Amino acid sequence: MSDKPESPSPSRENRRRRESAQKTRGRVVTYLAILFAAAFFLLLMSYFMQQRANRETIDGLTQTVNSIHSLQNLVDVNKALEEENAALKAQNETLEEQKGALFHDKQALTAEANALKDQAATMQYFWQIDEAYVRGRYKLCRSLIEDMQAQVTNSGGDTKLADFLSTENSTGNDRFSPYDRYMEIYNALY
Repeated sequence: MSDKPESPSPSRENRRRRESAQKTRGRVVTYLAILFAAAFFLLLMSYFMQQRANRETIDGLTQTVNSIHSLQNLVDVNKALEEENAALKAQNETLEEQKGALFHDKQALTAEANALKDQAATMQYFWQIDEAYVRGRYKLCRSLIEDMQAQVTNSGGDTKLADFLSTENSTGNDRFSPYDRYMEIYNALY
């Protein structure tokens, strides 16, 4: 035999190349499949992360919109309360004015009531004085006149009860008015 190393036959070498190419192709396909799977996984992760970020953004915007609605409601309530406050202030001012007017009316009515009380008390004394004078009881008449002059009036001030006697004759006859009759009796006794 010859010393020549045996050279592989062309069919063997082709087969080896084919097997080697198939192995390389199988590795490349596997590598590409792994790369595609990794890329798909990364895309899927990116999609879910984007969805989560969008959901958080939408939740934040929803909260902002709700806050704006709450603020608008508070502004509306505040405006309504300010209008109600202004109306109540106006009503309070009106009531204060009415209170002041009623207070003045009360004072006027109290003064008028006191004057009527003084006039009634004066007339009581007058009728007693007149009756005592007509009956000739001059001592009792003087005593009643002194009591009447000593009485403090309900109206206050320096007015005397005798000042409350009417100066008009309301009976329509030609007789004296109560004041004139009192002065006639007073002048006759003093």
